[in-house]
Amino acid sequence: MEEYRVLDRYQCILFDGTEHYCSASSACEHCLTKVHRNKKGDITKTTYHHQALTAVMAHYDHKEVFPVACEPIVRQDGETKNDCELNASKRLLPVVRQMLPAYELLGVFDGLHPNGLMIRLLASLQMRYVIGIQEGYVLIQGRWIEGPKCPSNPTMGSTKGTLRYCQMAQFIDPKRATSGYPNQLF
Repeated sequence: MEEYRVLDRYQCILFDGTEHYCSASSACEHCLTKVHRNKKGDITKTTYHHQALTAVMAHYDHKEVFPVACEPIVRQDGETKNDCELNASKRLLPVVRQMLPAYELLGVFDGLHPNGLMIRLLASLQMRYVIGIQEGYVLIQGRWIEGPKCPSNPTMGSTKGTLRYCQMAQFIDPKRATSGYPNQLF
């Protein structure tokens, strides 16, 4: 696992959701459901699927990734309400930390995870993190603490752009902001 260290320090764990079964005709008692509607709002079909949140160890110099853990995304109430990737990550993160207690972990997440609860959970598990956030993301209020910018981003697929990053962002916790507590760094 030493050769999979990034930044000479961390084991990089990528977290992402995946769908591993989908059907419009065959379902089991554990299937999630998705109702498809046309522009008028009429139901056109229902699909049944299984999803999971996966955690894999990866390194940019190696083609292979190593599965670490997997958490099913299930119906929350056991009957009708579908679970989500964010809830599955709340269950999966402590499992990953428990499996790799001696390692410094760097979790990499997509844009579904930038919220105060997730950041506090990561901090409590002593995990560093990289979370993708699109410019202008409005579900959280935040102030970027100015950091360096890459002058140009290498071509990724067919997309070019400027990569902007910071080592720390200050996120405003709306519950504390409205109750008179000062904003905190998460």
